[in-house]
Amino acid sequence: MWVLNRLLLVGSDGAAVAHKQGSRLVPMLPPDETRRLLTFERSCERNEDCDAPLVCLRGQLMLDHACVASTCATDADCSQGLSCYSIAAGDRVVRLCGAPGEEAEGKLCMELPISRSMACAPGLVCTHRKCRRPCQLQDPRSCPEGQYCHAADAKGSVCLPTCEGRSCPDGQRCVALKHGVSICARVQGPDCQLDPCPVGQKCEVSARASRNEVRMQCLLTCDSQSQSCPDGFSCIGDRCARQCNSDAPGACGPGEKCVGFSESEPGFCRVDFGK
Repeated sequence: MWVLNRLLLVGSDGAAVAHKQGSRLVPMLPPDETRRLLTFERSCERNEDCDAPLVCLRGQLMLDHACVASTCATDADCSQGLSCYSIAAGDRVVRLCGAPGEEAEGKLCMELPISRSMACAPGLVCTHRKCRRPCQLQDPRSCPEGQYCHAADAKGSVCLPTCEGRSCPDGQRCVALKHGVSICARVQGPDCQLDPCPVGQKCEVSARASRNEVRMQCLLTCDSQSQSCPDGFSCIGDRCARQCNSDAPGACGPGEKCVGFSESEPGFCRVDFGK
């Protein structure tokens, strides 16, 4: 099943990423060598569960992970119009054949998508859930104006938005987001990047880049294993979110909505930018 399934994998970054992966790249292996590796195509939880040089990867349409090797090095190794894509597996990179994507630069993507509309077009890299163009760290000109070259992950470097050192329109300022991204935006709520949160709280920044809008709030930090949030809160990630129910619309604050609720479990409040 894994053999059939990995042919359906839709990659996320195109075969044209011009970065040498060195020892991080999982090689293609001849059939006689894979037969000698006892863990080949066996279930796994992490890379350490696999015989070197295999890596642990979850395939499309499968819930379980399996130990795999690369199936291609370039598009020429793939058949039936498929392309060769790189997928990060921890600090390793495995290359698999998959259908070409169609999402443009800046669009949302998934590294293991279930359709072409969730995969980046050839030549782009899916990193941090967005399609980005690859770049050269040594060459600032490899990124367009308003972007900089960032060493994203094991797959290589990509161009990310930045407003550092640039002027923003009136009513906006340069706001730092995750992964080194920064954008010009209007700040809603307490600007906890300029006025730090109290001890024991973290500054949560939610952005709607298409509207040049961010919303900030100070949230209590937590540990999901120790249930460290106060009554009426749930630990989501590493921060306490207020519990809510769709039948009590006033449970969340202004600019928030209740999500994740069910008949048996309460939901939690999250930022709502509207439509």
